[in-house]
Order: sequence, then C-alpha cells, then structure tokens
Amino acid sequence: MKGEREMTATQFVLIVVAGCLETTTLICNLLFVEKINNYIKKSCKFFTIKSSNGYRVVISPFYPNNITYLRMVFIFLAVVLWTNGNLRVAVTLYIISIFGDRVDGMVARSCGLVTDWGKFIDPLCDKLTYLPLLIVLAITDSLSISLVLILVVIELMGQFAVRFVLARQGRSMAANNFGKIKAVVLFALPVYIFILREKNSLPGWDNYFLLLGVILAMLSVVFKIVPLKRILKIIDMDRYG
Repeated sequence: MKGEREMTATQFVLIVVAGCLETTTLICNLLFVEKINNYIKKSCKFFTIKSSNGYRVVISPFYPNNITYLRMVFIFLAVVLWTNGNLRVAVTLYIISIFGDRVDGMVARSCGLVTDWGKFIDPLCDKLTYLPLLIVLAITDSLSISLVLILVVIELMGQFAVRFVLARQGRSMAANNFGKIKAVVLFALPVYIFILREKNSLPGWDNYFLLLGVILAMLSVVFKIVPLKRILKIIDMDRYG
C-alpha cells in the first residue's frame, strides 16, 4: 500500500505547475487585469480565424468556447481517474480545468467574442467542474450525500429555471458576488479533500465547507431573482417611510 501512494516525479511536477498556474492567474487577474486584457486584445488573432465577414466561430483551440469544451474533457478524465484511485493526476486535471475557467472568460470579453451560447455554457461548465467530483466524494468518501443532493438541485435550478426567467425578463444573468464566492469555495473543496487524504493531520472541515457552498448557492439564486439592491431599497423606504 505504501508503494501505491508514492508520488512519481511527473505527477509532482504536473500538480505543482497546475497549482502555480491557477494561483498566478488569480493574482494577476486581481492586480494586472487591465494590462492582461490589453495584451489579450493584441493577441485576438490567435483566438480566431479571420474570414471576409470578420471573426467567426473557429477550430482554434484558443477560442473561448473551445477552451470551455476542453475543460469538460479534463473534468471527465478527472472523475474517471479519481474513481480509479489515481487521485494526484485527477486533481492536476481538475486544477487545470479551473485555470481554464479564468482564461475563457477573459479571452471572450477582451476579444469581443462573447456569445449567448458562451454565456450559457460557461456557468454550466463551472458547475460540471465540481459537481461530478462532489457526487463521487459523497458516494465514496465522507461528504454528506444529503448536502450534495441539495446542492445539485439548487445548482440545476439556478442554471436552467432561474436563467430562463431572467432571460424572459431581459435581466442580467451574470453571477452575483454570492455566486462568485460559492464557486471559489466549491472549486477548492475537492482539492482540500485530496490534501486531507494525503495529510491526515489537517482538520476534517470538508462538510462545513460543503454546507457553506450550499448556503452561498442558495443566496446566489435568491438574489438573482430579487436583487440585493432592490431589497435594501425596500428596507430603506420602510425605515424612512
């Protein structure tokens, strides 16, 4: 058993590189977002193939939607590898997929390649990034099955029913702050569980993080239907009458 848990040099390098990419992208996105967007704008020709009618959906692997599709492939492989016990490579692919979540949106916005299909498929891919692994962890590990099922219901309702209503009303379907924080928590949860299994000395807070993700997902859906600004305005009107 001890030999089965030994990390090969290749696995170690992949995990370190993937983790560094995600961390570096997050930091750069926070500190140098304008410079990054300007650089991407200058590089837009690499993300599409130019036709006589302008830029069109293409076979370029750097096209935003194609990055999203590639993320889905990585997640499928990660789930298969995790269920077969190859956790380190699975986590590596998972982290790379999270990294792709930051790249596809930045390219789409900077290069003017935002499409209705992209607006739908990108948040769906975000949910498909962590939900399958959380389901596997609920079945095979210590995660609460009840909490995962509640999360799946909320996420599906937010992705389909709520977005349909917002689209019919012509309102923005962009993620609110609760949704953004939820995504960070749930993206990090499988990585935390992986580290927890490797280092048993860490506190087992996995279900607490999952509960936090469920609460944030619920708040995200509620405040998409009734924006927080509207609620605060109503409270303010009641207060001053």
